[in-house]
Formats: sequence, C-alpha cells, structure tokens
Amino acid sequence: MRTQPVEGSSRVSPVTTLMVDDFDGFYQAHFADTVSLAYSHTADLGEAQDIAQEAFCRAWQRWQELSTYDNPVAWVRRVALNLAHSRWRRVKVAAAHLVRQRIDETPALDPDHVAVVAALRKLPVPQREAIVLHHMMDLPLSEVAEHFDVPVGTVKSWLHRGRAALAGDLAIDVRKSVAVPPAREVVRLAKTRRRARNAVLAVVMIALLVVAVASLQLIRHQPDRPPVNPNPSPTLSCSDAVDLTIPEERNVRLNVYGGTDQAGLDQDAARELRNRKFNVEQVAPAATLNGDVVAVIRYGPGETGAAWLLQGYLNDQAIAEFDPASRDGVVDLILGPRHTGFASPIQVRHLLDYMGQPKSPC
Repeated sequence: MRTQPVEGSSRVSPVTTLMVDDFDGFYQAHFADTVSLAYSHTADLGEAQDIAQEAFCRAWQRWQELSTYDNPVAWVRRVALNLAHSRWRRVKVAAAHLVRQRIDETPALDPDHVAVVAALRKLPVPQREAIVLHHMMDLPLSEVAEHFDVPVGTVKSWLHRGRAALAGDLAIDVRKSVAVPPAREVVRLAKTRRRARNAVLAVVMIALLVVAVASLQLIRHQPDRPPVNPNPSPTLSCSDAVDLTIPEERNVRLNVYGGTDQAGLDQDAARELRNRKFNVEQVAPAATLNGDVVAVIRYGPGETGAAWLLQGYLNDQAIAEFDPASRDGVVDLILGPRHTGFASPIQVRHLLDYMGQPKSPC
C-alpha cells in the first residue's frame, strides 16, 4: 500500500508529483468525453461540465487506488451518470413547478441540441448510453461491451435498434464546445474537501476519547458484582457469529423492497439481481424512504460479507443497518428514491478492491 502524501508540506515528494502528473494526463484525455456523456442526460452544457468536474474531483480523492484499475475512466463514467440521473430528477420536479406557474419566457436553446437530446431520451437507457459511448465518445465496441458487462453482439443490437429509432445521424460533437478547465482546479477542490474531512474526523476522535476516559472512570468506581447468570448461554455471541467472507452472488439470500412511490421498482431490481445470480426470495413494496437515500441494507452477523458485496453493487452509497440479533441468513435491501441502478460485476470487483475487506460490526 502506497503512502499518502502529507498535505500542507513545503516540500513536494516525487510520489506526489507523479500522482498529479498522472492524473493531469488522465483528466485532459477524458474530461470532454465525460461532459458529452453527461450532456446526453441533462441537455445543459453548463450542468454537464459541473457534473464532469465533480466526477473527476471524486476521482482525484481516490486516485492513488483508482490509478491501479485497468479502466479507471469506467469508474468516472459511472459516477457522472449517477450524478446526472440524480440531478435530472430534481430538474423534472422544478420543471413541473414552472409548468404549474405558467412561465412562458424560457432561454433560447440550440434547436439541434434540443432535437438530439429529445430523440435520445425516447430510447431505452442501454441503447441511449451505447450510442453516446460509441458514436459521440468514439469508444470501440469492446469497451462499450465492457462498460455494460455484456457481449459485443448485444451492444451491436442496441446500436442498430437505437440508430433505427433515431432515423438519422444525430451525433452532435459536444466536445468541440467544451473548454477543459485546468486539472489543478479539480485537485485544489479535492484537497480542500480532504482537509475539511480530516478536521471533522479529528474532532470526532477527540470526542470519542473524552467519552472513553469518562466511561473508564465510572467503571473504576463501581463495586464488583457477581455475574447475573453463572452458566453462559450456548447461543453464539455477535462476534462469534460474524462471517466476514465475501460470498459469491448465488450464495446471497435477499429480500428486495421498493422504498419509493415508483411502481415496479422492487420487481425490476429483483429481476436484475436474479440476472446477477443473487438468490432473491421476497419482493414487495415498503415504506417510502427519505429522498436522499440510495438504498438501505439490513443484515445480521452472518451476512456481513454478503452486505459488503451488495454495497459494492450499490457503488458504496447505501446505508448499512446492522442487527446483531438477526440469525435468519437473509439480507434485506430497501431501495430509495436515489437508486438509479446497479454497478456491473467488473465495476463491483474494482470497487471491492478499493473498499478492502469487511470489518466486524460487533
């Protein structure tokens, strides 16, 4: 494991310089393509540039690990798509409000761009993204297939049907309109966030230390008491029951619940998880979750590794709820309003490498 460079040092180490130079080349090579991909979902060039910059900011924060991936740009694309989907939902809510208010004045948009985005949005998501990746970003069919984790023949079929539906050449080169900001702006923003996160972590650690010292003093002043039950229960303790092994998908038992008002979300997710070989048992709607939640994973000690695997399929964005008393061997997955889909198996393996091994929740 490589050592993180120390921020704020007056001397720049060779490792730090190499990381910055390496990231700068990666950023310059792929920023415009990422804007193009985000634009196909937002129809707003400024918004697409913001999304791309945010995606690369997150990439810099993980660059020491991400740079070892076979295809790090696939990770950036997935983050950009998740951000675009999330922002598009907010735009739809705002647009509905404007329609109710009958606002007639709207800023002028490029008619060609409007036509392209309108036509693309009518396509199923796989066809739309395949067309953007192949025709607008010039990715070869093999890389598009790797992005979706499907055979090349499937990608060809999507492209054929997508082109037929579009009935024309709609490939506007958004990249020509993109001014790539300097990579140092992304690096500066990422470092600022890291310093803020470290400061918060330091405050939390100090608070925990104070609580621990106070608890120790309280324990020292309590008289010794005999155990309530001299004969220990044969039931396994939480730590004894914890299984940190990351299982294969076919060995994970799942209940899938839709925690939104979107009809059929639970069924669609269950179908996709079954295609990924998960053992889905119960599928049903559930109480609506908070609007900022991607998903909630509820699990017991024996499902710690399974929950870790599922977290990878959710791009490490789900809320984990641990129940030490649970012994049914099933993981409950409740999908929230921000759920936009699951990562591909290849992306999951890369993300699990970054996340490391599961840790005991007991």
